[in-house]
Amino acid sequence: MSRTAWFTASAVLVLAVSAWWIGQPGVADEKPLPKPREIDATTLQHKVLCGYQGWFRCPGDPANVGWRHWSRNTRRIGPDTLTFEMWPDMTEYAEEEKYPAPGFSFPDGKPAHLFRFTADAEPFP
Repeated sequence: MSRTAWFTASAVLVLAVSAWWIGQPGVADEKPLPKPREIDATTLQHKVLCGYQGWFRCPGDPANVGWRHWSRNTRRIGPDTLTFEMWPDMTEYAEEEKYPAPGFSFPDGKPAHLFRFTADAEPFP
């Protein structure tokens, strides 16, 4: 098949597919989506609740139970003992609420910290 014949056949095929495609029902032919229901703020039905549990402990805090909930081993914390999947953002916490995590640092070399519960800690930073 010559280049001219191949190009002509390709062009005819593209035009045929385009004509077929244009004739198909599209978004403009579909019914509009129904208006979403208003949120009923008087009930918890059909709601998802999320929250923070303040039981994460570090060695030397008032509970004196070690790395409770941060690590599978209350006596040490390491990559193989972590119980969380994402390192918490500690930028808004006060210094007395931060506890250095030995062996962990950020890419810039700064030491990584974890939340340390204290009796006078606010529930949210």
